[in-house]
Amino acid sequence: MDPEIKALVIIPTYNERAALPIITPEILALRPDIGLLIVDDNSPDGTGQVAASLCEQFPGRMWVLHRQEKSGLGSAYLQGFRWAIQNIERVEYLLQMDADRSHDPAAIPSLIEAAASADLVIGSRYINGVRILDWPMERLLLSHISNTVTRKLIGLPLTDCTSGFKCFRRETIKKILAREINARSYDFQVAVNTLCHWLNLTITEVPITFHNRSQGISKLTRSDVIRAASLIFKLGFMRFLPRSIRVAGHKSY
Repeated sequence: MDPEIKALVIIPTYNERAALPIITPEILALRPDIGLLIVDDNSPDGTGQVAASLCEQFPGRMWVLHRQEKSGLGSAYLQGFRWAIQNIERVEYLLQMDADRSHDPAAIPSLIEAAASADLVIGSRYINGVRILDWPMERLLLSHISNTVTRKLIGLPLTDCTSGFKCFRRETIKKILAREINARSYDFQVAVNTLCHWLNLTITEVPITFHNRSQGISKLTRSDVIRAASLIFKLGFMRFLPRSIRVAGHKSY
C-alpha cells in the first residue's frame, strides 16, 4: 500500500458503470495524497470490472472490494472503513460519497481541511440556505421534512442529518467500528451521526452544493424510507435514556 495516502475516499457502488470513469480521475487529480476505494456489490452492469480496470490505471491510489451480493449501503461503508484501517497505516481521513456526481468531488479538500479540527465533518445541503439543484419538489420536501423531524426528535445539532457526503478522522472511525452499527441502508447516515453525537465527538458542517444524479437511477426505495423513519423514532426514544445506556445500545440501531 502507498504510505503517502493520507485521505481515502470510499464509494459504494451498484450499477454505476458509466459514472466511475468520470468521477475517478476527478477525485485523484485533487491531491496526490488522496486515494479511492470502491466497494462494489456485484453490480450486474459490470461496475466491479470497470473499477478493477481503473485500479490498473491508478496503482497504489485506487482499490476495489468485490462483494458477493447487494448487502446495503451501511455495510459497504463499514467494510470499507475496516479495510482502510487495516491496510493503509498512515491514512488520517476517511471520506464517504456517492458515485453519481450528486456529491461534487471539488468539495473534498474543504471537508478534509475542516476535519483537522473536528472528529466528523458533514457536507451540508442546508447550512446557510438550501443548495440542492434539479431535485423534484416532492424529493426536496421529503428531505426537508425528514431532516426537521430527525433534528427535533433526536436532538442532533445539525442542519443536514441525512447527508451522505462526510469526512471522518481515523480515530472516529475506530470508535464507530468498535460499536458495529447495524443500520445497513440509508438509515446508516442518521445512526452514525447520532452515535458520534452521543459519544460527545466534535461534529461540524461545511456547505456543499448537491446536484441531482447525472448518471444511473436512484437506489432509494420505499422500504428504505420506512426503515429510516423507524430508526429515527427509536433513537428519539433512546435520547431520554442515560448516556451509558444509549451508547451501549449500538447493537439495536
